[in-house]
Amino acid sequence: MTGTDTPVVVARRVARTFGSGAAVVVAVHDVTCCVKAGARVVVVGPSGSGKSTLLHLLAGLDRPTVGTVSWPALGGAPSGLRPGIVGVVFQGLSLVPALDAAENVALPLQLAGIDDSTAMASALEALDRLGLAAVARQLPEELSGGQAQRVAVARALVGAPMLIVADEPTGQLDHVAAASVLAALQQAATAAGAALVVSTHDPAVADSFVERWVMADGRIEWAG
Repeated sequence: MTGTDTPVVVARRVARTFGSGAAVVVAVHDVTCCVKAGARVVVVGPSGSGKSTLLHLLAGLDRPTVGTVSWPALGGAPSGLRPGIVGVVFQGLSLVPALDAAENVALPLQLAGIDDSTAMASALEALDRLGLAAVARQLPEELSGGQAQRVAVARALVGAPMLIVADEPTGQLDHVAAASVLAALQQAATAAGAALVVSTHDPAVADSFVERWVMADGRIEWAG
């Protein structure tokens, strides 16, 4: 059992490099940070500052070259735990074109071995919570950009996550659609009791968060 004060994810002196020798790229360098239970964190910085790499490390999608990432409140690394304990919304549209909205949302559960009927029931419930029940059987090409990205939010929510990580979720949307997706993320995190970490270039999105990390050259230059 973990208490409400137990951090969801902690990174200590983390670095992530790609390549070697003269071609080495240091994407994240000597980062120490902590996401508390129920936190709402926005990560800002220019392109190439390391935001996406850091979010992938916090979500357990990648491993650091140096340093450690741990998930105290989860009880272990996400890959060894129940499906969906960490929900991820990727940069840009990431739905499978041949699957309808409900099938896209159900897919992570099915890939984790949950039977089709249970996965689909959970997917329909997640879509309904985000006001998307009416588009459950529509293909991604039939959805607006805002609807498609909210479907991606539903997919991140379907596993009842304790941590939601969203990498530039509004980067390709207009202001109205972006506001809708951001509201959906905030509401989904609140409903699930999850911590939320979002990276963005959009000042309007950043200004809606209380806790902000500013990245530059692979480092967190300021947090508060």
